[in-house]
Amino acid sequence: MLLGNKKKTTLTIPAETKYLSKIRDFAVKYGEKFGLNLRQINGFKLSVDEICTNIIRYAYKDMASPGNIIIEIERSNNTVTTRIIDEGVPFDYSNVNDPDIDTYIKQRRKGGFGIFLVRRLNDNVQYKRENNRNILTIINKVEAKPSLIEIISNNFKPSKMTIRVRFAIISTLIISILTIGMFFLAKISQKRILSREYILSYISLIKNFSAGVSEFLMDERNIIVEEQIFKIMKSKPSIKRIVVINKNGIIIADSLVRRIGKIYKPPPGVLPLIEQNYLVQEYKDSSGSNYLYISAPIRISDIFIGKTYFTIPKSEMIASINHQINKSKILLYMVLFWVLGIIGISFMGNMFITPIKKITEELYRVSKEGVSGGFHFTGYGEFAEISTAFNKMMRELKNSETKLTDQARLKREMQLAQNIQQTLLPREIPHTEGYDISARYQAAMEVGGDYFDFFYVDENSIGIAVGDVSGKGIGGAFLMSIVRTALRLEARGIKIASEVLSRLNTTLDGEFKKGMYITLFYVILDSKKRIINYASAGHNPMILYRAETDSIYRLNPKGFPIGLNLGNPKFFQKSITSEKLALDKGDILLIYTDGITEAMNPEREEYSENRLLESIKKNKDLSAEEFSDALMNDIKKFTKGAPQSDDITFVVIKEKERYSELEYNKRKELFNLIENKGYSVKEACNLVGISPSTYYKLKKLKETGKQAVIMPKEINRKIHIVNYEISQKILDIIKDHPEASSKKIGELLKNEKYGSINIENKLIFRELKRLKLSTKEKRYAYVKRLKYHNDS
Repeated sequence: MLLGNKKKTTLTIPAETKYLSKIRDFAVKYGEKFGLNLRQINGFKLSVDEICTNIIRYAYKDMASPGNIIIEIERSNNTVTTRIIDEGVPFDYSNVNDPDIDTYIKQRRKGGFGIFLVRRLNDNVQYKRENNRNILTIINKVEAKPSLIEIISNNFKPSKMTIRVRFAIISTLIISILTIGMFFLAKISQKRILSREYILSYISLIKNFSAGVSEFLMDERNIIVEEQIFKIMKSKPSIKRIVVINKNGIIIADSLVRRIGKIYKPPPGVLPLIEQNYLVQEYKDSSGSNYLYISAPIRISDIFIGKTYFTIPKSEMIASINHQINKSKILLYMVLFWVLGIIGISFMGNMFITPIKKITEELYRVSKEGVSGGFHFTGYGEFAEISTAFNKMMRELKNSETKLTDQARLKREMQLAQNIQQTLLPREIPHTEGYDISARYQAAMEVGGDYFDFFYVDENSIGIAVGDVSGKGIGGAFLMSIVRTALRLEARGIKIASEVLSRLNTTLDGEFKKGMYITLFYVILDSKKRIINYASAGHNPMILYRAETDSIYRLNPKGFPIGLNLGNPKFFQKSITSEKLALDKGDILLIYTDGITEAMNPEREEYSENRLLESIKKNKDLSAEEFSDALMNDIKKFTKGAPQSDDITFVVIKEKERYSELEYNKRKELFNLIENKGYSVKEACNLVGISPSTYYKLKKLKETGKQAVIMPKEINRKIHIVNYEISQKILDIIKDHPEASSKKIGELLKNEKYGSINIENKLIFRELKRLKLSTKEKRYAYVKRLKYHNDS
């Protein structure tokens, strides 16, 4: 609600604990909306949560039904005022003194800090009782200083907060959390093991005792049975009571002697021992104490003649377990794990981050001093490939630089850049279950900065990147090497393509010279879930061919090129989006650079997108490798040997086998390995790639006769955009009827002239927005431009 220069919002909610999360969300949403910074929002959220918790626990405690809590948040000028109102018992916050911290620590008191924190976290806190209502008012002044997020985004450039620092902080936090978690898990695990061992020892004892007294019970030598009871009570003081009864339920022997001869009454709530060899139960007596209740039958030659009962206080078991747990040893192992983890982080930081920093520093030096000084950098692994290529080419360039003319030197630099580019391209395509993948790269006369790469994101997923650096020559090649290395680092373990590109843009902030940028299309193939996540940083659309409908789609999620100066560092992150896709058998994805569509023949005609789409349909039945060869041959045939000014790069992804069929065959093989070939569940699951928990679920369903469950559900493959063919029909209608709305276009599409197509109106409107023809004025302007172009 807006009131002049004021903003106000109200939330009324039942005073129940389950609604606290909604209250917190409300506080965060409107605290941020009304201008509080991150520090203030966190304190404000904590304060509102504390006050509302106290209202729920105390203000409405003795009332027949819980009342409501009303929260009013108002922004006026530079002040945010929050009123929290309830109709519970009065409680004057203003009369509560701040706690004596030293006294609290000495007495080890845990409560009483809530009001103290509320006062410290806010600028002013006031209370009044009015019309039988408690009204607590929190006042915060809106600070002009930027939030912590803004400070980091705007001021902490890579030179101030480097990848090394971020890597070290995040990795240390992860190792610390893992260490603490492992400590508590180890402690819990040890407790479980010791609890089981403790109970098993008494099960063994009661079984041996029952077997030992069976003859005495049969011969009615009850005194000997009593003697055996007291021997055990003496050796095991943790047992509170031992009872032996005959088959009629009469107590024959009892550690409580006064009960002998009476009918035995078990504790309330325990189950009777019927046919079991033993029974372990737990019950609580009238005083609230917990006991273990262990019972075992007494038999002679499988003839039932009585029962034995042990009663053991659970506190004895807990004390015994706590005595045995070696906390110091567990803590020592955890500290050792933490130290080794930190050492490992430092090692990894030096391994991965230092080379990037050195490459960046060398690039800055080379950009200032020129190539004559050489490229002084050495590395290892993938960095060794980069450093070897750089050093070799720089040495060659340095040795020949003085002998070359300007024109010859330029040619040599282009050759050097091309060699660097070739060195960085992947040597092989990683195997990905269910997908057939191929790639091609053909260099132009001038090095255009095209780039593609394959790498593992995790054990089930690979990342595929196709990019085009705006700069040519050595500068573009060097920039490509940094992009390649940084992308591989940022992509590890992240399954959302837009997040990876956003991180990459942040990491490379400041690395691009003025006027340089890179367009990039990034795809994540998940071979297990068979979902493709993709995002584009201002690159060409990815082409999808649907085999089932013989149709083509242009997939073009929003995003700006990486390295562009957009003014606000957050703008790239806010603008880029990810989309998801599932392929079917025979479907094809093509990721490419504009060197394909802009390839020219001697008559200066472009190969064009239309020819590319025709080639896709013509070669749809080929394997990915055969498809790549066919496309390259088609381009070669069209260009007739004419020299090209831009590189030609593309990656082809083809679905080899439908997910449901692949998963069904894997499940069949899993059952075959276990049931017919003698493999253990663990071995078979590891071989096939299905988790043991999934196997047991399938086995249970199979045993109930539901054979069909072995066939997995089909993945949803629906696409919420129109295909290329329908898009062209929409453009045809606009040429004939620029005045037509999206609804009218939908009606016209049903006519035979435009293909008799039935399609949802929202898809038509979405396509008009994509084509930037969503208004009548834009459509008329489009037709006018088209007519002018045709007349020319």
